[in-house]
Amino acid sequence: LAARVDILSGTRKRKGEISQATEIKKSALNPDLPEVVATATTSQSTRPAFNVAELRIKMQSQAMDDLDRYNILEARDKLMKATRNTHDMQTALKGTCPDICPEKERYSRSAKNQLRLYEKYGGIVHHKAAVKEYSRSAADASIPLSHDLRPAHVLMQTMDHLLCNIIDRIDHIGNCGTMEDWYDAVERTAGRTDINPDSSVPNSESAGDWFEYLWSVTRGIRKDITQQVLTDLSAVELVEKCARFHIMCAERLVEEDNHNFDKKLNDENLTKCIQTLKHMYYDLGLESIRCPNEPEFRSYEVLLNLNDGDTLRRVQNLEP
Repeated sequence: LAARVDILSGTRKRKGEISQATEIKKSALNPDLPEVVATATTSQSTRPAFNVAELRIKMQSQAMDDLDRYNILEARDKLMKATRNTHDMQTALKGTCPDICPEKERYSRSAKNQLRLYEKYGGIVHHKAAVKEYSRSAADASIPLSHDLRPAHVLMQTMDHLLCNIIDRIDHIGNCGTMEDWYDAVERTAGRTDINPDSSVPNSESAGDWFEYLWSVTRGIRKDITQQVLTDLSAVELVEKCARFHIMCAERLVEEDNHNFDKKLNDENLTKCIQTLKHMYYDLGLESIRCPNEPEFRSYEVLLNLNDGDTLRRVQNLEP
């Protein structure tokens, strides 16, 4: 009997199933026999239960610093994820974030001191300059909320910011002034970018900082496009600019050491950009939409696969 009780009171856990935990009580019919009462407990992969009242209280609390602001926004997101219905999770994602970096990410990185030198002004977060970075999705990550994804026009705004303020700094690394000087000059000249801020101020920026930051934010742009399944001319233009960035890096940073420039990482991301463009060109071709830069990027694909014996056959099958 004791062995039987031990078996019944044990917990069996199987991958992908809900485990059954048991509680031993005295039987009302026979006090000498135990009564097994099964209570279902969710597995680790099931969404944890949140105390809605505690989340609402947290959302109404006063924020004194960036960490408090992040915790309030995190409570809001937990509440939204816990209460959204199945239909919302099955529909196509559509971004609604109005900024080039979601509000919660800005406060999170500021509180954790993870801001880049391109995103600070006066030692604190520059809310107009902070850009959403790439983050690898965990295996158990939930579906992102719409306000964490940037729509197409905001992605274009993000790319414009990078092109006008960050990318061309590689030509004058260490001799182009600080980012604060640059932002001050842009504000003084009403948005003009053909300016030369004071370059006598010491600058700790390196080619490695520049490449790692731009790789992360351009990868973040491509991830937002993928999560929203954007397939239009604007999305194509964005991925084309990401590909051109990696092509430029292959030329400009060829003499940098491995600490500043990872050639393998750059080539891998260029290949991914070309593959994404190939699928986009195909999907738009089915709708009789021709992309003006398709021949250019088809040629890049050929150059990347010159050693592949099947390249010639694929080229011959392309439409003229």
